[in-house]
Amino acid sequence: MSVRARNPVTPQYPADQVHGVAALREMFENNCAEVVAAAELPLLIINAYNDSDSVSLIDISSVTCDLPTPNRRHSFAGFDEEKLSPAMLPSERAQAASLQAHDDLQTVIDKKEAELAAVQQSTWELEALLGKQDVDNSVLEARILQMKRQMDAITDDTETLRKCQFDSMNALHIVLELRRHAFDLQFELNLVRVKEELSKEIEATVAEMNARDAAAKNALAGEISATSDNIAASNEETCRTVVRFKEEHDEEVAVLQETAQKRVVAVRQRAVSLRDQIEHKKAQNLGLRGILKTSVKKTSVQLEKTSEALTRKYAAKKQQREAAVKQQQELEHKIEQVRASIALSEAAVEENDEMRLARQQAQAGLESERRLLHNKLQELKGNFRVFCRVRPAAKASDPVIPMKISSDDDLTVEGKQVITLEPMAVPYDYSTGAKRAAAHRFEFDKIFPQTSDNQEIFLEISQLVQSCLDGYNVCVFAYGQTGSGKTWTMSHENDGMIPASINKIFEDIDTLAAQGWTYTVDGQFVEIYNEQINDLLAVGKKVVKHEIKHDDAERKTTITNCTSVRLESRAQAAEVLERATRKRFTASTMLNLRSSRSHCAFILNIRGHNQVTNATCEGTLNLIDLAGSERLNASQAKGDRLRETQAINKSLSCLGDVIHSLYKRQNLSKEVNAAHVPYRNSKLTYLLKHSLGGDAKTLMFANVSLLVPNAHETINSLRFASKVNETRMK
Repeated sequence: MSVRARNPVTPQYPADQVHGVAALREMFENNCAEVVAAAELPLLIINAYNDSDSVSLIDISSVTCDLPTPNRRHSFAGFDEEKLSPAMLPSERAQAASLQAHDDLQTVIDKKEAELAAVQQSTWELEALLGKQDVDNSVLEARILQMKRQMDAITDDTETLRKCQFDSMNALHIVLELRRHAFDLQFELNLVRVKEELSKEIEATVAEMNARDAAAKNALAGEISATSDNIAASNEETCRTVVRFKEEHDEEVAVLQETAQKRVVAVRQRAVSLRDQIEHKKAQNLGLRGILKTSVKKTSVQLEKTSEALTRKYAAKKQQREAAVKQQQELEHKIEQVRASIALSEAAVEENDEMRLARQQAQAGLESERRLLHNKLQELKGNFRVFCRVRPAAKASDPVIPMKISSDDDLTVEGKQVITLEPMAVPYDYSTGAKRAAAHRFEFDKIFPQTSDNQEIFLEISQLVQSCLDGYNVCVFAYGQTGSGKTWTMSHENDGMIPASINKIFEDIDTLAAQGWTYTVDGQFVEIYNEQINDLLAVGKKVVKHEIKHDDAERKTTITNCTSVRLESRAQAAEVLERATRKRFTASTMLNLRSSRSHCAFILNIRGHNQVTNATCEGTLNLIDLAGSERLNASQAKGDRLRETQAINKSLSCLGDVIHSLYKRQNLSKEVNAAHVPYRNSKLTYLLKHSLGGDAKTLMFANVSLLVPNAHETINSLRFASKVNETRMK
């Protein structure tokens, strides 16, 4: 989204007045050469201080200079060229005339400066007025657009409601008519169905009775035929049989007649019940018709009321629309006036653009000065610093080493903090049972107690990250025994030094973008395991040999066949960091169930370019989580773990040798300047060749444990770190 610069209306002055101001400024600059010379005096003092080999303080306040200032007036009351004494020498007369001219010129300059201040004040007021008018115009345009949208919405709603009213009335009439026809048809169908059912039941009953009678008659006829053959044999038996069959027949006929009569009565009763139901349904139908009529009437009344309300609302909206149109016309008139005012200020836009460019160039100069001062501050603090961090005990019941840490206000003469391990009765070496009888005292640049968190620690690290953005090589590494909190300090996913450094880099990149700086950040993640370099960002399982190459002229280091990832955002950098951390080699030892068995290095190559000044910078940030340092008998390493521990301790020892050699090379004598620095004795030191010594910034974390069983390893770590701190480069 582009933003159009709004600039105030610049007042127009006559050409002769403008040229007069320019001439006065030129005269003022020529007469203030002494002031410029006085302004250069502090710079000469600072340069002399920087060139001196001894560190001494110069009291600038003791240097005084009595020079005239632009606001200082020389009073020459009563001076008149015509009243000069004839006895005055020509040189004295010329000097007096020059002083009078200088006083007059100073008066004119003060007057012009007052006029210039008034013009600037007027310019600022017009700029503020124009900004306010732009805001008012934006608000009015937004209100006009909102009113137009509301008016269109009201018109659409009115048309929609009218159409809905017409459609609902038609639909209601159709529904009522359909329901009436449906009720009539259902009633006729029910009546016909009942009649058909009654007829079918009566016919079925009569047919059943006739069938039974016919069957009985057929049976009797058969029996009579069978009996007639025996008539001759026994007439008496025949008579009795005939009588018996006749009686049985009469009984059956009586039973059948009685059953038929009962069924006829039941059918008649059912017919009566069906007639009653039909009458009840008719009554319900009439009731439903009444309810429908009432509902239709109520709905019609409601629709009429709604229509009247909408009509009134439409009339009100119409009035609002007319008012809005009128207001829009007024606003358009105001907008035209504002546009005319803006047209008058377009001439000042170019001047403001030039001023903005000048400000950007001035900011670039200030940024360069800030970088120089920041680097000077870091050099005064020390290009090689050693911090100590104490890991808290996991449980309150764990035995801890008694120690004292001096506060930030209680520093040594060299500005260092002191950590003192008090004597304790418990043995610190369980293999020999030896007891520590004397206190151990160590000095470091900064000591973080067990109550410190990663955010507090990063406040110190952030200055080194800034140095990397300024174009210097920076190395931060954590040293200590296994389980002393190195990985927590460097690689904790939320606030470790590596994630926090990434966040600060991208925050500063966003901030410096306003000054014309653009940066590219390329990341590499490697581990050094048994003096072999492994690429933790490589895809696949193909084994590739990696070699370390150095450009001594540019003080740059590259790793061959190593994956480099362009980091565009914090989220991407966090994902790359997590993916690489999962591939790091860990194993179990007696000191830690998950011990880091390799040195892990997260390398960021940062390149910057300023589009305003065309300045460039390039720095490398090495964030290293060293493998745990412990004695072989303490870790009880065997086999592969033994070889790992030996390789780790060798590389850490080489690191101390390199630091000591750099110290001798820089501080002891000129004969040692050409001394060999054993970078190649270890892959770790060879990788950090251009991040140790010179103008590189190096910070070492000495992570130690509070627990009594780790007392010996804690003392060894503090001794190693203290030795490094004593021989650090200045």
